[in-house]
Amino acid sequence: MGESNKPPYDLRRLQLMQLEILKEVKRVCNLHGFNFFIMNGTCLGAIRHQGSIPWDDDIDIGMYAEDFDKFVKCQKDFSSQYFLQTIDTDPEFRTMIARVRLENTTIIEKEFENCDCNQGVFIDIYPLFGYPSNRIKAQLRSWESLLYRLLLAEDAPKNHGKAAILVGKTVHKIIPKGAKSHLIKVLAQKLRSESNDSEWVAFLYGMDVHLFSTIKYPRKMFEKPSMLKYEDDIFPGPTDWDGYLKLRYKDYMKLPPKEKQNSYHNFEYVDLDHSYLENKGIKYLKDKK
Repeated sequence: MGESNKPPYDLRRLQLMQLEILKEVKRVCNLHGFNFFIMNGTCLGAIRHQGSIPWDDDIDIGMYAEDFDKFVKCQKDFSSQYFLQTIDTDPEFRTMIARVRLENTTIIEKEFENCDCNQGVFIDIYPLFGYPSNRIKAQLRSWESLLYRLLLAEDAPKNHGKAAILVGKTVHKIIPKGAKSHLIKVLAQKLRSESNDSEWVAFLYGMDVHLFSTIKYPRKMFEKPSMLKYEDDIFPGPTDWDGYLKLRYKDYMKLPPKEKQNSYHNFEYVDLDHSYLENKGIKYLKDKK
């Protein structure tokens, strides 16, 4: 990573904090027999760097929805410095994924700078859903996931283009507030309705899903985990990690040019030594001090 690309905080220290969170998640998952997979840049880092990509600023894991739904109820099993964040444990964290946060730290994303929720250093946990083989059903499932995310967020998406913003505003305008809660529950069940032996699976979140395209994976890619070295530990990855990385990154062993070796999130503010509560009204929720 070039000097001009360096973030204004100790990136390596952040990576090691995130690694400790991952180790805690692994401990809790092993306690209950939950399977998870390191994914995205975390999986790429394990294969290409045997640890964090030098310029990466987050850790991502995925788990099948049936394990995810049990995992998010396991706050009591975590050590006291960790907070298991979902829309149920932190109502202003309005998203379909979960995070495990490290208390007494601060990391502010643009998306959450006006959100009165836990803002500690985190790793992301994504639910993995069965995905229909039928093309029409698959398209409907993708639209259901987009609508689900829109209703959860209570706002139009900011980073998916003007069309998505227009659709988001229209959805929130035409659906009565009283109907939204019921529809959210219905859609959550729909996303989980595909059989556990479906040929395809999908994460149905983030840039994996667009209006007319969705990244899907063969279920066999996420069966028995492959154990991959990541930093000073071993973590489960996709069964076919090579196929997974080729699908996501093409020639994944090739380093990007220096000018593209940038942190993904571009955090608004990072303070690895002080609680987000100390920064409330100063670095986020600035108008609600």
